Amino acid sequence: MIQTGDIVLFSNKGLISSLIKFVTKSKYSHVGIVMRVFDNQETLIAESLDKGFTVNRYYTPNLLKKCKVGHIFKQMDHPHRIVFRSHITKFLGLKYDWSAIFSILRSILTGRAMEHDTSRQLICSEAVVRIYKSMKLDISEGKPADYVTPGDLARNKKITWRN
Repeated sequence: MIQTGDIVLFSNKGLISSLIKFVTKSKYSHVGIVMRVFDNQETLIAESLDKGFTVNRYYTPNLLKKCKVGHIFKQMDHPHRIVFRSHITKFLGLKYDWSAIFSILRSILTGRAMEHDTSRQLICSEAVVRIYKSMKLDISEGKPADYVTPGDLARNKKITWRN
């Protein structure tokens, strides 16, 4: 069963997704966070995509078949829900941070330190990390939020995977 606050890892296809999976040694290239579930049939996922940070509707049974779904909360309490939704609302419309993607890839490939971007743009995993951090839960494992990858989240011991 998918619930509000769950983390959803996607294994997308395409050139950039394939490059992300290859360089990060993970089968996941994208991550979003569940905002709301309707009768276990439709799920709203907040995510940072090439068009920016947005909320999209997915068919829940397909998510369970095609994606890895995990949680930190068995069930999110009301105070956390308020903070959670306010940060999603705050992020809506922020542009996708392509420079961070290329900086992460360059850093992993060359071993050079990543250049941190202070712009108001997001990558998918950064959005998830920052939303959880707003609820006083650090899932970055010591990395800056804009350096965490979907693969890092897939390996995170604080997340309990449902499937």
